[in-house]
Amino acid sequence: MNKTEQLKLKKELSRFEPFIAQLSRQDLVSGRWLPRFLEHLLGSYTVTTTPEEVRAAHPGVEEEQLHEAIISRAMYAAIAAPSAHLETGTSTDIRMLTDTRRGGTPQRLTPGAAAVVSELLYVLKLCVDLIFALAAAQRRRMDAGQVELVCDVLGSALGAFDWEGAKAKASEQGGDAREALGAKIYDRAIVQPLSQDHPLNLRKGFYCHFTKSVGRTALGMVGALPEWVEQPKEDEAATGAMMALEPDETGFMT
Repeated sequence: MNKTEQLKLKKELSRFEPFIAQLSRQDLVSGRWLPRFLEHLLGSYTVTTTPEEVRAAHPGVEEEQLHEAIISRAMYAAIAAPSAHLETGTSTDIRMLTDTRRGGTPQRLTPGAAAVVSELLYVLKLCVDLIFALAAAQRRRMDAGQVELVCDVLGSALGAFDWEGAKAKASEQGGDAREALGAKIYDRAIVQPLSQDHPLNLRKGFYCHFTKSVGRTALGMVGALPEWVEQPKEDEAATGAMMALEPDETGFMT
């Protein structure tokens, strides 16, 4: 990644700063960050990518190879995420990010710790956009209200994690399975890599494999969505996986 690409990626990651500023270390290790982030992210989406736009984004790709091309593009973008901040962080940042205690006074993240968390949120946005793109490629309509489907894809894609069991336990005990999922994703993406040698490569490896798994899992789930039906075009404004036209009160937008 050259300097221009790195600066562009840093700018993309900086969009998550207002949201991260609201999080404590305890929010991360407990998984409370995930339901808040997904609801916030999906709430900012207003325009759905059309099947035609997905096809146009992959010129020259044969129809039978389109799904693989969509997944591969997301994987390469995810691998690049940690390259925005090649430095691992200070010892203070690492201690904060690997501290898994859930109690105590809420600790706000240091700038270095927040930079690492921004990579994770960026990759999760890539994964959500990937689900939308694969749905459109199958001519299925997906909208911002599909929080449950997004969680099912993410939970099922995370290896060695019993998503269905987590949902059953949450239902019995009145909890939120998304928090259990968020805690496990945070542990795999940040705590474990930063607790070992070569944390940069380990983070890249997790993001690559998780994004690939999200794509594979989504292919088996989005087919149950309603078929795509063309809607009258009232506005030719912004397009994207889904795009927020204006930032909300936190300043976050896709």
